[in-house]
Amino acid sequence: MTSHIPLYQITHSKVPIALIINGKQVIFRKMPNKRDYFIDSDFGLFEIKPEKAYFPGTSPLYFYDVRNQNPIEPEIFQELFDWANSNGIYKIRRADIEHGARLRSIAQSELLDQNMTAKKEIKGLISTVQADIEVKNKQIEVRRQAEQGSPDSDEYRKYDEKDIQFTIISNLLRLNYIDKNQASILNHKLTTGKISTSDELLHEIDTFTDLHVSKPIKMELERVLDDFHTYRPSNVIQIIQLASKITKGLKNLRTKPLINWFPSTYLLFGALGVGIVIVLYLTYGQQAPPIIPTK
Repeated sequence: MTSHIPLYQITHSKVPIALIINGKQVIFRKMPNKRDYFIDSDFGLFEIKPEKAYFPGTSPLYFYDVRNQNPIEPEIFQELFDWANSNGIYKIRRADIEHGARLRSIAQSELLDQNMTAKKEIKGLISTVQADIEVKNKQIEVRRQAEQGSPDSDEYRKYDEKDIQFTIISNLLRLNYIDKNQASILNHKLTTGKISTSDELLHEIDTFTDLHVSKPIKMELERVLDDFHTYRPSNVIQIIQLASKITKGLKNLRTKPLINWFPSTYLLFGALGVGIVIVLYLTYGQQAPPIIPTK
């Protein structure tokens, strides 16, 4: 394997080197000097953080994963791998990180009790929201009938299933049962149709309080995972390419100033004509016959 790694070039490079991991593929790239970011035409925009550099030679070496903008520390990710294995989890969720952080200060049994209490309170909150909206819908219908309004009028529009679900999420966020990131995930799934019923919403919310870990996570590992959740570098390239195409297209739509060129043309030819007359006069003026005959 080492025969395919350009060790000499890395250790003797005069510029920083990026090792980009794309699945099982490893790509080496030369990076610009003294910059905060670099762009790879294949993988996107990455951030350069000097504190994350390794020095196999005189120049820094950075490790990157194509799913994240920030450089990674391989030994830290090995610790995360070991932590996930020790907890018997295949994929690390944000909820697992939160639970692992809470386990630094409380016992697993206490955390489990807290989560069970939260589940019951969330179910009660959902029932309350549904009951309140049912009352509001009945009030809207009573008012419409009294005013003999049209059922299709926006004035008498009732709350539908999706309105109820968005209201539930808003209340859960307001009362700190979920955080902003979890609320964003739920709203996105509702908008895209991945969640369509209140039962599906409740199941999704339950995953935030399902306890899958039994051992605490180190604060350093928690911080690394927080840093890892950034944009996907390739998405930035797509945005830049799209913006470039839009810019080129807009050039054909831009207005151009209307230049009044006739007066300047007349002045130009007038000046040339006067110049020619002067030259002819200076050359042939003494020999030319007078325009007005003399006696």
